[in-house]
Amino acid sequence: MPNAEPGKRKWFQIHLSTAVALLVVSGALLWANFASVQNVLSGYGWPTFHYILKRSPKLEGGHWYDLDPLNALGNPIAAALILWKTAVACE
Repeated sequence: MPNAEPGKRKWFQIHLSTAVALLVVSGALLWANFASVQNVLSGYGWPTFHYILKRSPKLEGGHWYDLDPLNALGNPIAAALILWKTAVACE
């Protein structure tokens, strides 16, 4: 047995340090996605707004949030790609 080769890892198995890095990156992505951004357009979402604050003097309360479904679909795809690139870089 002196030439025994180590077994091949399963494709979904990652190191603990990679899991910690993914945890930190996913926490930052969640914070960026749910933090309110106050600029010319106020809204929620990163890299694009999926909820946009719209103002109207005709409505009681004066504003509402409008959901953009295309951006709401694009944000999780962007986050998944960032997490995948982080996992590949750490492994």
